[in-house]
Amino acid sequence: QVDNNEPSVKENSPYALRAAIVQSIPGVEKVTQMLRSQPNDIRFEVNGHIFNTEWAMFTDRNWFEVFHYEFLEGNADNLFANPWSLALTRSKAKNIFGSTNVTGKTVVIDSTSYVIAAVLEDNPINSSFQFDIVLPMAAKLHTKELLDEANYWGNISHKTFVKLQPGLSPVETQEKISALFKDKIKRLKVRSVLLPLR
Repeated sequence: QVDNNEPSVKENSPYALRAAIVQSIPGVEKVTQMLRSQPNDIRFEVNGHIFNTEWAMFTDRNWFEVFHYEFLEGNADNLFANPWSLALTRSKAKNIFGSTNVTGKTVVIDSTSYVIAAVLEDNPINSSFQFDIVLPMAAKLHTKELLDEANYWGNISHKTFVKLQPGLSPVETQEKISALFKDKIKRLKVRSVLLPLR
């Protein structure tokens, strides 16, 4: 929540927040982030054929420690072993290849080759996290310029999720996160609010 004359509420946060929480707030078990593409923003090529991706998600290894997904092929370690890897959902794999047995195959996104490292079961329809493919965050932030831009605290573009150790107060934790904002963004009054996932 940002207070600068007219307060507004944002569900996104800076990419730099993840590292700051890990370094500064004891008792946080896991922190993970995700960045979702715009609709149909990512297209990839397979054997000369172009396929649209309705939603793509960039994330980190901790995502699969905080949230449960069923891997039909491969695993999270394979997915994050190389920035130029990706995972497809069951439906997307069948749509493109007619099968879920596709690990090791290659697709091309923006002239860069990615290896399919995993296949995930489709998301439940009622899930807030809808995507066709998952890519490592490292693929999105693969240059110093992109990483520097992401690490600017005024760039509020990522969704951040925090898993607390048992007994740790969400209220106290969100106040500590608010203090991180106060230290990094002095021109704005930012108050962090942790919302429980249901």
